[in-house]
This record gives sequence, C-alpha cells and structure tokens, in this order.
Amino acid sequence: MTTIKLSGDYIKQAFTQVDNLFLSDYLSNASGDDVKIYLTGLMLASNNYEGDFIAKISSILKIPEARITEGFSYWEKQGLTELRGENVIYLSVKTPLPPVIKFNAQKFKVFTEETVRIFPDKILTPNEYNRYFEFMVSSGMEINAMLLIMQYCKEQGGGRTSTDYILAVAGAWAKEGLLKEKQIIARVEELETYSEDLRLVFGALGIKRVPTFDDRQIFSSWQKNYGYSLDAILTAAKSLKKRGGLEKLNTLLKELASAQAMTSSEIDEYLRKKQSVRELCIKICKNIGVYYANTESVEEVYVMPWLKSGFDEAALERLSKYCFIRNAKDLESMNQMVNKFASLGIFSSEDIGAYVERQVQLDAKIRAVYSKCGYIGAIGNKDRENYRNWEEWGFDTDVIYAVAEKYSDKNFPMSSINRTLGELRNRGIFDVKNAEEYMSETKTYPKQTSKDADGYEKHNYTEEQLKSAFVNFDNWD
Repeated sequence: MTTIKLSGDYIKQAFTQVDNLFLSDYLSNASGDDVKIYLTGLMLASNNYEGDFIAKISSILKIPEARITEGFSYWEKQGLTELRGENVIYLSVKTPLPPVIKFNAQKFKVFTEETVRIFPDKILTPNEYNRYFEFMVSSGMEINAMLLIMQYCKEQGGGRTSTDYILAVAGAWAKEGLLKEKQIIARVEELETYSEDLRLVFGALGIKRVPTFDDRQIFSSWQKNYGYSLDAILTAAKSLKKRGGLEKLNTLLKELASAQAMTSSEIDEYLRKKQSVRELCIKICKNIGVYYANTESVEEVYVMPWLKSGFDEAALERLSKYCFIRNAKDLESMNQMVNKFASLGIFSSEDIGAYVERQVQLDAKIRAVYSKCGYIGAIGNKDRENYRNWEEWGFDTDVIYAVAEKYSDKNFPMSSINRTLGELRNRGIFDVKNAEEYMSETKTYPKQTSKDADGYEKHNYTEEQLKSAFVNFDNWD
C-alpha cells in the first residue's frame, strides 16, 4: 500500500470531519483500535498525505503495521473503505458498499441455477446473490428452504419478487425458527389453509381482490398471537365493511385483544358500547356548541374517564345541556362541572336533575329577596351560601323579606340583611313581629357622627363602647 485518499463522492460533500452516521451506526460495533485506525486514516486522507501511510498511522497510534492493515480490512467489510491493490479509498458513510464476503461458489451452484428457473425473466445482480448467500450463512437457513420461500413469494406475494421483499419474509420466518425445508413446506401448507377463511373475511370487509401472501401472514398472526376464532374475526370485520380494509381490521383486533374481548359475543358487546360512546360524544359536543370531525380524542380524553368515574350516559348528556345554559361552552369547562358534581357524589341523571331543581328554587328565593330590597344584579355563590344559612338558622321567608325591606334604601343591602338575621338568630328572634320590633329599636345608622378636616365622616365612641366591641377569644365559647 502506497497511497490513501478520499473517493470522489466523499470529496464532493466538502467536509472531512466525522459524519454523524459513522458515530450512530458504526462506532458501537467497532473495536477501539479499529476506530482509531479509521479516524487517523481519515485525517491523513483529508490532508492528502503522501507516503507510507500504514507506517505513519502505526507511528501515530503506536500500533503494529499488521494491525493497521487488519483494521482497514474490517472497515472494507463494513463498506466504508475499499482496498485497491496497495491503496485504500475512503467511501462515503452515506453510501457504503455492501459488505464483501467470499463464498464457496460450488456450495451455492444449485441455488444459483434454481433462481434462474424461478425467475426466468429476471437477472439477479452479483450483489443480490451475495445478499442471499450472506443471509443463508448468517441465519443457518437451508438452500432448499430459501428457494421455497422465493417460489412462494413469486406465486402468492402479489407479484412482489424483489430481493428486499423476499429477504424480509425469510427473515421473519427465520426469527420463528423456520430454517429447514420441511418447516417451510409446513408453513406454506398452513398458510394455504387460510385461503378460504380469508375469502370470507374479505367478503365481510367488502374487499374484492385475491388474498396475498402478506394477507395470509396477518390472518395467521390473529389466530396464533391473539387466539381469535374465525367467527370472532368475522364479527369484527362486519363492523368495518368498506371502511379501511385489512389494515383497519388488524388495528381493531389489537384493540379488542387489549380490551380482552375475544369471543364473537364479547366483540359484539364491545363494539355496541363503543358506538354508543361515539354517539354520546357527538351529542355532548352538539349540546355545548362545539364540533369535531373526529370524536376519538374527545372519547379518550374526556368521555371515557367521565364514564369510568361513575357517570351514566344520560347524566352526561343532561350535564352538557346544563353547561350550555351556564355558558360553559367547551369541553374543559364541562370537565370542571363534571368534577364538581363528582365531588358532591352526584352521578345519575335523576340526582343531577334534583340538584339543578334545588338550585333553581334557591335562586328564585334569592331573586325574591333582591326584589324586596330593590337590589339589581346577578346572583352570586355567596348569596346562595348565605340564604342556605338563613334557612338552616330557622328563618322563614316572611322574616327574611321583612329584613330585606328594611334595607331597601341601601346600595349593597345583602351584607346588612345577613348581619341583621345573624343578630336576630343570636337573640332567639324568629317571628316577624318581634323581628320588626327589634329592628325599630336598633339604631341602623349611628347618630353621633362628625366630619374631619378632609370631609370624611367619623364616629365618636365612648371608652366603654370600644371595650365591648372587641371579643376576648380566650373566653370565646
């Protein structure tokens, strides 16, 4: 070896640094010395080094020259360098040559002759032959087994005879341990038995083409991996007629297996519930005023969790209408409402209806109080809380209305009403007559007032009044 340089396609890329593909795809499998040899040689080639580069690399790395030669042989097998006589050419990492492996030509003579018979109109390149040879050697697959796979792919693979496709099939079967001629024959016969079953499935799906080898492989996986019977598969297929074909059915059967719906009746029940949930999603979205072309995300993120928490479908539909009335017109706002009802232990449509009715009645009572005191405004949660307290204290509407009328000339009367009813409760006054007497005797507006220099009103209290105004919490009962 006397020269080392970059190939033309490597130079065209206008860089000499290490390509990321080398780091991600080749670094982990190479020994430390081989990596050192590759990188040092790359550095010399990038600088157009002239001279005995083997000796130079050996000097830099303190590695014997024989090991340097061995390292370049390793990278040639990886397709990243090419040995041409005494010269080494660095090849692009993006377009490496296929690994060069020498095989016994006599050993594969029969294989070569049979491939010509199987593919009379197709000429395999030396590289394609090399790939078949390498696969058979590395996997341990018999030559006749490989030939059977090639023949079967040609006849049943829908005309797919590329080397990539055939090796993909052979690789999948090799992973299952199918390496011998007898095993491949048995698998082919097994797949052939699925032809009639597949025709029934195709009919249920509305597919009119002839089943292919890949179709049989998929059908085989449904029975072997999941344990589905033909009846169960047909039940699932009928739900997808003219909607997605075999690929959609494959996805559905994986979903059913995850949900442990295995028999025909279980699949039918699962699909019925799924359709019911889908219809519920559409109703909810319509009720709150939103639209989704596809409701799958609505089902997954919102509706299914709501159902799993204990709500029935009627309850959620009712809640969606209630949300619209309350101006909660998106799914996240409805989710907050649903969580609120869940925290109250209200899950059924009947209980939700009763709760809403109680709220409507309560608001009507508060609105009547507003009317008595002349207040105009939206009903707030604080007023609802206060009114519930008044009823728990034992006041009927006559007393509440009488107190409200007392403050009809105030701007914010509700706090005064709440305070006065609290005073009446503490004094044991719960009838209208005594309440009115108490209010007539009580000084609603302090008379001892004056204004300071800035014009603000101020109150004058005696020392005794100030002392009585504060509570000693240590003695509080």
